[in-house]
Amino acid sequence: MVSRDYFETLGVSAALGRPLQPSGEQTAAPSVVVLSYPYWQRLFGGAPDAIGKSIHLNGTSSVIVGVINPTFTSLTPGKSVDLWVPLTQMVPLGLPWGHGTSDASSWWLTVVLRPRSGLSSSQASAAASLLFRNDTLHGEKPTFKEADAPAITLLPAQKSLVGIRATFGEPLFLTLAAVALVLLVACSNVAGLLLARAAVRAKEIAVRLALGASRARLIQQLLIESLLLSFTGAALGALFACWGVRGMSAFFDENSVSMLNTGLQPDLRGLLFTVAVALLTGLAFGLAPAFRGTRINVAPTLKANAANVSSALHAGGRRFGLASSLVVGQVALSVVILIGAGIFLRSLDRLRNVDPGFDPRNVLLFSVDPTLAGYKPEAIQNLRTAVHATPSVDIGNWASTGTLRPLT
Repeated sequence: MVSRDYFETLGVSAALGRPLQPSGEQTAAPSVVVLSYPYWQRLFGGAPDAIGKSIHLNGTSSVIVGVINPTFTSLTPGKSVDLWVPLTQMVPLGLPWGHGTSDASSWWLTVVLRPRSGLSSSQASAAASLLFRNDTLHGEKPTFKEADAPAITLLPAQKSLVGIRATFGEPLFLTLAAVALVLLVACSNVAGLLLARAAVRAKEIAVRLALGASRARLIQQLLIESLLLSFTGAALGALFACWGVRGMSAFFDENSVSMLNTGLQPDLRGLLFTVAVALLTGLAFGLAPAFRGTRINVAPTLKANAANVSSALHAGGRRFGLASSLVVGQVALSVVILIGAGIFLRSLDRLRNVDPGFDPRNVLLFSVDPTLAGYKPEAIQNLRTAVHATPSVDIGNWASTGTLRPLT
């Protein structure tokens, strides 16, 4: 249920038809509905002639006037919304919370506003508090007293409408940190391989230097090879990310009570982030091997054979050099990752063995409210009798929330 300027305030356009208009807010206006893009695909198969058709909501006919842009999912992250109808249709639709909408003490709406350009957050909060204070203190039915000092504090939408971010935000950040550690380990490994490859190519580089090639030119070539390697890995990672996102979305939908509109899909920001990471890793872990490979003594390297070319690569080098540092860093990060993985697997094992207090095997959960479809309360008892009479059902339990709170 939304107001007439809901989509206008959010700056959301319609992919087909039109969004809700101010005329749809009038009580005498015909009932209209706006569909979400996924619901339009499921219900009408993406047919353009869906605009103008009627659907029945709780026994009330509503005309489809538009389909919202697919980039918009919902106001709250993770909440699945199939359609939007005007607030004035709550009473005709028979929604239980719609009968008290005209009562000043009925508070259940989420109010979203977009301040004018140049208006600060504190000024907008003061203006909203003034309206709220006048209505709650001096309205037809005062809700507060002067001593209560009612006020409104405006919060950014990203901070207040968190949705599933409150549940999955911290685990995803921990996953991001683990992925960053794995990336560092992989980059250290590749950097070590590049150092070894530079040792193998020492004579080639020495010949190029002897023929007049500049060190800057050779460093540029080695960096290009490193960047080509990193961008190839980034491309393969982006491909696996597309597959992984689809798998995660399917997993969330199959293991949640209601469909979760996570909006997980690769976008331009993810692509730019991948390109930036590939560029930084290619430069950071390719620059040192490139400098190390070109800092050679040409004459000793050309005279050296394959057995001692490595010792001639950098005469007078330290015993504990860059290659050893990379190996030490790689081993240290690997140990940290292994410890974290062990703790994670042990936590999963403990969660898997938690006793919920009942036998969860072969338990099927479903919810139904037949009164919304026009059925009388007696239909619930008839449904209960029918479920108990089903041969494949051993025990039928009825609860208001889950399986631990039976109805009386």
